[in-house]
Amino acid sequence: MYLKNNIERDNQNQSKEALILPKTTVVNKELFSSYLTSTLTLIIITLMIKLSGCTTAPTTEEIVKQRALERWQALVHGDFDKAYDYLSPGYRAVNPLNLYRGRFGHAVVWEQAGIKQIACTAKACEVTVSIHYRYPARNYQGESTVEERWIGEDNHWWLLPKD
Repeated sequence: MYLKNNIERDNQNQSKEALILPKTTVVNKELFSSYLTSTLTLIIITLMIKLSGCTTAPTTEEIVKQRALERWQALVHGDFDKAYDYLSPGYRAVNPLNLYRGRFGHAVVWEQAGIKQIACTAKACEVTVSIHYRYPARNYQGESTVEERWIGEDNHWWLLPKD
């Protein structure tokens, strides 16, 4: 009888544990799910904050520097049509492309250009460009600087040649 009572009691305890265990598991799943959701939300918010710093708008200096370098790369590669597109609309209105192309001879070969300095106001930028060039007829290589004025017009930045 003692053995029978112990077995019945053990069976009852196991039944109670079987009933309790699923509820405990559900509670743990809910807690884990809540924890996971909170953690993922925190990670996403942190990433959004960090990435928002990466998407700031470029400064005027950065925009003009990029445009000046693109123009000089076009000149280095002899693409005068592309370089012409960086000139101000007013300049292009009175200086057609064929005249602009004619300004460039073949005596000097530009090899490389870089921006040495840039200073901008709200409507204009003064850019100092360093140019490495070759003069094949004299077997000469050199470096020179050119001062350029870039103006803001129609939400774009354009080179305004001095001539």
